[in-house]
Amino acid sequence: LGYVQEGLLLAGANPFDRLVHQGRLPDRKAILDHLRPYMGYSEELFMVQPIVIALIRAGRCDDVAAIYDQPASRMSQLAKIKDANREPRKLLAGLVGWCMTKVGRGGEARQLYRAADEANRVFLTRPDKNPSDYVMSATNAAVMGRRSQALAQLEQGVAKGWFAFEGVNLELGEAPWFASLRGDRRFERLR
Repeated sequence: LGYVQEGLLLAGANPFDRLVHQGRLPDRKAILDHLRPYMGYSEELFMVQPIVIALIRAGRCDDVAAIYDQPASRMSQLAKIKDANREPRKLLAGLVGWCMTKVGRGGEARQLYRAADEANRVFLTRPDKNPSDYVMSATNAAVMGRRSQALAQLEQGVAKGWFAFEGVNLELGEAPWFASLRGDRRFERLR
């Protein structure tokens, strides 16, 4: 993202968030201790997204599953299809499902993928969709192995102005969930 954007992102961050944004993640206990006071509140899911992305980038899907397993966490509700959790499902259900697959919990992954699919269908039919709606839909399609759908959604998101994941220092080509798209001419054009 560059030094200025990265500096602005980190300037207002607390010490824990700085570590997350810099990719210097603490251990699972420290992450859970940090999140515990926020569990169950609406802000939790938006606050946890950068942590989930950083954990995935670090290859720590077992820690993502540990957050998901916290009974008090709203993240544990991502597989439930409700109007009230549609936005968090769009942002997190596919990524958490991808991690659940990686840790051998395929049944839960399928439930999370269904929840992500429903959220994507609703968001993509709205007249007020923004570029990140397309990219999150592409993320969900990619983790489910739907390459052509993921590429089409990415092309739409980039064409409408998307350039980087919001709130994290991550560009398109660095996202592990798009690894299966690397080398594809359409994907490489978007990077």
